[in-house]
Amino acid sequence: MFFAALAYGWVHWTRGRDAEHPLPVAWLSSRARVAWGTGTLALWLGWGALMHRVGADLAYADAFVFAVSLASQWLQARKQLENWIGWMVANAVAIGVFWTKGYYWFAVLYAVFGLMALAGFRAWRRTMREAAP
Repeated sequence: MFFAALAYGWVHWTRGRDAEHPLPVAWLSSRARVAWGTGTLALWLGWGALMHRVGADLAYADAFVFAVSLASQWLQARKQLENWIGWMVANAVAIGVFWTKGYYWFAVLYAVFGLMALAGFRAWRRTMREAAP
């Protein structure tokens, strides 16, 4: 699923764009934020219920990381700045999930991912400011 999202992002970033007209970084509209939040919530609860039904440990926490990561990947493909906020949240929850499960090195890895998401957010925000008239 994430591979498909990555492929979509690559196509979206390159299709019909050139060096003079790159896909711009932008914030979502208020209406789009509500829609994305609602969709992510529905995916989280649905996937969590399914994982709980099959007996997964930390089903809803794992489902949250999955849902927010998937939404963030899709938003990143669209160059929406909110993707980085989603990644920071997903990574923070993943740290707790992995630590609780005893996967300490994965928790450390997701802490690094969290720092990378913070750096990405800052870089994209700076790009937005520089592109503003």
